[in-house]
Order: sequence, then C-alpha cells, then structure tokens
Amino acid sequence: MSMEKCPHCRARLREERTCPRCRTDLTLALDIETEARIMAGQAVTSLASGDAAAAAKYAEKSKKLHNTLFSRVLLEFCSAAYTKTGTPPFYR
Repeated sequence: MSMEKCPHCRARLREERTCPRCRTDLTLALDIETEARIMAGQAVTSLASGDAAAAAKYAEKSKKLHNTLFSRVLLEFCSAAYTKTGTPPFYR
C-alpha cells in the first residue's frame, strides 16, 4: 500500500483498506493506485523492449490514473522516445 494518509481526514494509514480514524473505505483508491503502478511497469517494459509507442500509451494511462511526479516524468520520457521515431508525443 502506498497511500500514506487518508484523503478524507488525513489520518496516517496502516496496511488496512479502511481508514482507522474516519472508517472511509479506501479500496477503490488503492486499487487505482495499484493499476497505475502496473501501467507504469508496462511502460518501462515496453521501453526496454524497444516499443516506444506502447510505452507512451501505458505511461499516459498511468498518469491519468494517478498523477504523480513519477508518472509525469515517465510520460515525458516515453513521449520523447516516441517522438524520436518521428511521431508526435502523447502527453497533454
């Protein structure tokens, strides 16, 4: 689990999928974070295999799911790699 604080009450979180203070169910938010990490991993794997177009698409999906500094940098990097192949970048 990577979410450190409850988005509702800002309480420090443990490993549970429910906030210990306000009892907010964090399942959906945590699942979205997990999916974003999976998409970022697919982007890196696609880059490593030389498929910059797929990498840019996965990076864009990751950023849409969880807009973090890492996801933005990954998208810029993948888009730059994709642009080198003569096609416009995906990021907006």
